[in-house]
Amino acid sequence: MIPDILPVESKIIPLDGFYQFAHVIAVNNNDIYIKSGIRTIVKTSDWLETEATLFYQSPELFAIRGMKILKDNSVIVVIEDYVGSLGGKVLKSTDNGATWNEVLTLPMIFEEWTGFAAYENIVLISDYDADNTNENNVWISKDYGSTFTSLIKLANISHPHAVAYDPYEHLIWIVTGDGMARDNIFVTDDFGATWNTLPDNVYKRCTNIMPLPNHVLFGTDELYHIGVYRHSRPDLGTFQTPINPEYFWFARKNTMQNSAEIWASIPAVTYGKEGRAYWGYVQPYNKTIVPSIVYVSDGNKVFPLWSENRLPQTIAGDNSFNGIVGVYGPTASGYLAVDFRSKYSDTTKRNLLRIKV
Repeated sequence: MIPDILPVESKIIPLDGFYQFAHVIAVNNNDIYIKSGIRTIVKTSDWLETEATLFYQSPELFAIRGMKILKDNSVIVVIEDYVGSLGGKVLKSTDNGATWNEVLTLPMIFEEWTGFAAYENIVLISDYDADNTNENNVWISKDYGSTFTSLIKLANISHPHAVAYDPYEHLIWIVTGDGMARDNIFVTDDFGATWNTLPDNVYKRCTNIMPLPNHVLFGTDELYHIGVYRHSRPDLGTFQTPINPEYFWFARKNTMQNSAEIWASIPAVTYGKEGRAYWGYVQPYNKTIVPSIVYVSDGNKVFPLWSENRLPQTIAGDNSFNGIVGVYGPTASGYLAVDFRSKYSDTTKRNLLRIKV
């Protein structure tokens, strides 16, 4: 798991000019898809060395929220009305983006980092109730996104934080927040017919899910920790055993900064005997705790794979966050594509970070 040579091969590619409101949204083979602005997805096969090609543009008034490329090469894009009255839509293309069909209407808003996952033929999408007043559906497709049904309707929570399919035990995991009784973990082994959750009066707030061969890691924003919970797969099977992951690693503990926003963000996970998870943390605009770091784990140990060489700055009037917003890939050539935000007075704050793994 530790690279053969340190430091790892990496390159920071500033996203400025046309891409000043851009971020990585998907990786497939050696193609990287970047959302530019709120309505456009472009595709690059050479890390933006040449001009990227237009892949998708959403209708007027709709913002792109997420994208997945499935095993059958079909594409799922989630768009949302940014005026706030039309809800969201899930679109599918089977011809590399030439035409699109609506396959699901979402009644509420959607956030990519809180509920969008795909594995083989299975696609999971969750509602995101920012007002904490409605039930949140988690939707499932078992036919590569052609049709969706409600997997579970979550009540008494604010909103889902992440969803994931776990191929090692054929489980579906959901983590929710925010605050005490709303901080829960849900798991099913029968596509939602029955569910297990945390024990009564146990609350754990997680923000991502990383299934690995012998463990499941859950990144968190709880108490502003930079750390992860770990569920170790029991001999009797996860669904036959109480679910109660334990903390097993911290980069920092109990930072407790005022108005801090620290959360484990979108991970890249590889599956199989040598499965790995790669992820990072979003950090607050008003006080960066550590340099931006991409971590790697096989579930047994956690190591920093790549680290920024300075702390981002606090810039007056700029309330956008710092850190690692998402990790994608690896590409067919063995690179991670990282959505990396870092503010300095002399450089752009949005970057495409390339890391060899």
